[in-house]
Amino acid sequence: ELLVEGIEKLAPDVIALQEVHLSEGFIQPNPAEWLAEQFNYTQLALCPKTGRAASFEGLALLSRLPILENFCLDLQSQQRVAQIAAFSWENQKLVLANCHLFWQPGESPERLRQVERLLKHLDSIPGKPYLVVCGDFNGEPHTQAIQLMRQRFRSAHVEAHGVEPDYTCP
Repeated sequence: ELLVEGIEKLAPDVIALQEVHLSEGFIQPNPAEWLAEQFNYTQLALCPKTGRAASFEGLALLSRLPILENFCLDLQSQQRVAQIAAFSWENQKLVLANCHLFWQPGESPERLRQVERLLKHLDSIPGKPYLVVCGDFNGEPHTQAIQLMRQRFRSAHVEAHGVEPDYTCP
């Protein structure tokens, strides 16, 4: 109910979800499909995790904007992926990367490698699209992976509130 209330207030064009149950027999409809139905999102793109988890969990994007492309990037550890989707927004290409990074409290060499892999992929996209990266980074602001992201991207939380949140992880 709180999620529905928040989405109604914000009315976003795109919603990025992590840890979405994909299994047909587990939850009907899956949470992403249910949210899409509640708010009339016309576009739903799923990105399963890799390995054994691919049959039951992944990432999802709900969109009111047409999804031009949807790609799942294997982050090569913990069965994690990044979902990379392209949209046409205000006559410009918008690329959104929805990621769920390696979970480990504190510093994590694996999370840093995943961020490097994601950035390398984003750098390979032709043209100069607007880039947005969101998701579950599983890292605190002072860690190397998050600092690397901050060299390239601005924090939406900082832009909206002036500071990073006191607590997001673990």
